[in-house]
Amino acid sequence: MEIKIEDNFSLLFDKNNNTAYKALQMLQKECEESDKVYCYMDKLADMIDNDNSYIRTRGLTLIAYNAKWDKDNKIDANTYIISEYRHWEETHCYLLNGNTRSLLIDTGLGISNIYEEVLKLTDKPVTAVATHIHWDHIGGREIEVLHTPGHSPGHLCFWEKAGGYLFTGDLVYKDILFAYYLSTDPEAYLDSLEKVAALPVNSGF
Repeated sequence: MEIKIEDNFSLLFDKNNNTAYKALQMLQKECEESDKVYCYMDKLADMIDNDNSYIRTRGLTLIAYNAKWDKDNKIDANTYIISEYRHWEETHCYLLNGNTRSLLIDTGLGISNIYEEVLKLTDKPVTAVATHIHWDHIGGREIEVLHTPGHSPGHLCFWEKAGGYLFTGDLVYKDILFAYYLSTDPEAYLDSLEKVAALPVNSGF
């Protein structure tokens, strides 16, 4: 039986908590079976600012149900892009599997559990690092950590010379580059961009 998503979404705000909870359960079930609730993501995000803690919790719950990890995007046999889709940030993390260890670059927003996804892709010990000095060896793969301030003061990029891979975090991405926050520094940003532009990069992520 197909549920009426619009009706159930409205019921999330019902003053009767039992009614609202039943609507939440119906929408959770729909999230598991289809993408139909995803178009309400903006409204779910608005629920987080609601004065009512029950409504905030319902919104967060459905955001979590809609966040899905995509781990099928492989760069090569030992390098994965793990993307946290279905929310406005759409974060991308990278798992580099070496001979004896693995390196996880960034860990997502925490809406979904990346640890469970990583365990499906490696049985090796994992070191997690964040892009937002400086060498790290992960058993057969040599990764240089580059300090690239600008987007944020401590921003890091990860350079694998052997494969020509550059993992840029928020230094470079396909969209408007934000450099007007209090924590950003446009001059340092330009210096960092020039630094990574000088590298013989085959693929940037």
